[in-house]
Amino acid sequence: MVIRMKKALSVLLVLSMLIAVGVSARADSQFTTMADALETPTEYYMSGWDDSHYVYVFESNGVPWRVVSDFSAELCEQIEAVDFFDEEHDEKIAAIIGPLPLVIVEDLSRYYPDQKELDSWIGKTGQEMLDAGFEPWGYDVNGETAEFTLVFALFEYTVAVKEHVSDDDPEAVFPGLTVKGIEVNGVSSHSADWPLVYGTETEKADWDMSVPTEITGEIQTLFDQAMEGLDGVNYVPVAVLGAQDDTLCILCKATAVYPGAEPYNTLVYINDMGIQNVYELWIDKHSEKNIEETVDGTFNCA
Repeated sequence: MVIRMKKALSVLLVLSMLIAVGVSARADSQFTTMADALETPTEYYMSGWDDSHYVYVFESNGVPWRVVSDFSAELCEQIEAVDFFDEEHDEKIAAIIGPLPLVIVEDLSRYYPDQKELDSWIGKTGQEMLDAGFEPWGYDVNGETAEFTLVFALFEYTVAVKEHVSDDDPEAVFPGLTVKGIEVNGVSSHSADWPLVYGTETEKADWDMSVPTEITGEIQTLFDQAMEGLDGVNYVPVAVLGAQDDTLCILCKATAVYPGAEPYNTLVYINDMGIQNVYELWIDKHSEKNIEETVDGTFNCA
């Protein structure tokens, strides 16, 4: 996954502007193509892509947005052929990706963690945060106070510690320090990753595959609430495939909202906090897995 970022002053300075206070989501998205997003005035933006998707993350009027288009290996080559330091870099990139229809449009402010949830880290150690998946990203030591920047999933966090920390390799002593306070600092570079990153990791605990597959009225309501505000693709739940704690994996039939779009299958992960991830299943692509006949007549799937 290739990720590029542009900044007006510095990444840290602009990220500090992404504070989750009074942010409201748009009821109807104004973005239908990548060009709509690119032409929107932004305070900060970054992008990432591979040979299947192009992800563009930006802040407009204090609201962080993430939009996604289907992509291809050919378009990847065109993008990577553009010199990052070319004075017309942005214009050339826009000419390549601008016409692409959007398949996902998200207001990322809906995923901001609750401050009460963050405060539960107070009194815990730096090692406990690292064990939970937080990544060290930087630090600021100023006299008697020290603050560390950590990244987890969609967001970047500022963590204050109780102990006095010297300027001599603060990150080395972070595991033994005690959390005094924590707050969201802004979106992280992981927000431009594909597969899409959300606020909750869903792969660590065991999955219960014995749950009923039926889409009940309760599950449909949870699904509708989780998908609210997700524009660009129509998702129809087909069956529940598994459960992990309070997260459900649901097989869906998805169709992009533009003329002539072909339906495809997806795995959609949801819980009461909203959508957690979306994974596309392409029957023709997955059928191309190499199945080789061995000497003894059995088969191995490569």
